[in-house]
Amino acid sequence: MKLGLGKALESVSLVRVSPEADYQWSPDGGRIAYIPLESESSIHQLEVGSSRAPESLAQLPDGSVVRELSWSADGQSLLYSAREPHERFFSLRRLELKTRRSSLVARSSNDLRHPVWLKDQQHFLYEANEGGISQLWIASADGQAPQLLGQPDESHRILGLSDTGDQVYTSRSRLEFPPDLVAVSLSSKELSVVAASPRQATGIRPRLMTVTSDDGLQVPVILWGDKLAGPDAKPRAIINVHGGPHLQELPVWDARTQYLLRQGMIVASVNYRGSRGYGADFEKHEDTAGQARDLIAVQRYLAEELGVPAENTSLLASSSGTRVAVQAAFLKPEGFGRLVLTSTVPLVPGTCPGESGSRRVLAFHGLNDNALSPSVARGALERCFGERPFGAGATQFEVFEDEGHQFHRSRTWARILSSLNG
Repeated sequence: MKLGLGKALESVSLVRVSPEADYQWSPDGGRIAYIPLESESSIHQLEVGSSRAPESLAQLPDGSVVRELSWSADGQSLLYSAREPHERFFSLRRLELKTRRSSLVARSSNDLRHPVWLKDQQHFLYEANEGGISQLWIASADGQAPQLLGQPDESHRILGLSDTGDQVYTSRSRLEFPPDLVAVSLSSKELSVVAASPRQATGIRPRLMTVTSDDGLQVPVILWGDKLAGPDAKPRAIINVHGGPHLQELPVWDARTQYLLRQGMIVASVNYRGSRGYGADFEKHEDTAGQARDLIAVQRYLAEELGVPAENTSLLASSSGTRVAVQAAFLKPEGFGRLVLTSTVPLVPGTCPGESGSRRVLAFHGLNDNALSPSVARGALERCFGERPFGAGATQFEVFEDEGHQFHRSRTWARILSSLNG
């Protein structure tokens, strides 16, 4: 990402900002604090309309990671989330701009993210990631014990403060209900619904569990619909494989998951090694083969514990998750009946399953994908799964004209999900 600033075209400053991190305007609009792409362990400041070079505000030890920023109302301090090399989780710190000194303000046994200074400059909000649920907390700058806002099984995404500063707006997600827009009173700590989604509970809440990969690593899994497996049935299961790879599947209501459940399918969303939210040691993994073995461990659990036949087990993968799914099919070709790949990325050489087995391969791509063009993606998959042309037999490749790398349209997902039910 680049930021361009200037009062006239002849006075433009361009800085490269980390796409994984944050940038924030100061309250007076005269400065921008940001995390530069070339050094995610530092915080810089750029003056709007000035020819001066960006200024370094803070430099953490090498290997540190800074993510979100929040200005105080008077523009004299910044809250930020960071993780130093010796730390397992993200904590919150306060940077005084006058002295350039940082101090720890909140730490826990999970990731603390998205801090927001309140207008009184004595309190702040933040999100605590507890197994994929972003709990909403309020804390005091003087070190008093923080207070949970809402319920422990509610996930909140902070949207912003009201004009008066006495309320915070969040998008609240729950395990079995669609998201609501809620307002949280900062005086009474009570929540009120501003805009409610229709209450269409499926009656199926996810189960948070782990499976053991072949090297002993405990892999978090969000399991929906395990009660659908009966002793006389041949249940079907979908294994969700997220992209990133440093993203995280969440245990909250999702329209696509609910559709699959209504079709009688078990859904297992896997936070394979490299996923965020489980500490630095877990997140640092980028070994595709290890990630693929994590998927195989989930398939093994579905087969042994829930009786799901391999031919009824599908991998639904997106972006960099397609690389992991393809390698899982290479390592255990008999383990999966169907691969559904969206927004395929370059695959790992030497890990292609070929035409072995009777699996179906269904690939979907956006015409405007900026990571890999449809023609290149199709060619890579044809080389990986054999020379048979897409559209013949069990394999297909479909391009959506109005989509990019991320699919946003309902009709696109309707087409993809229907392919899982065919």
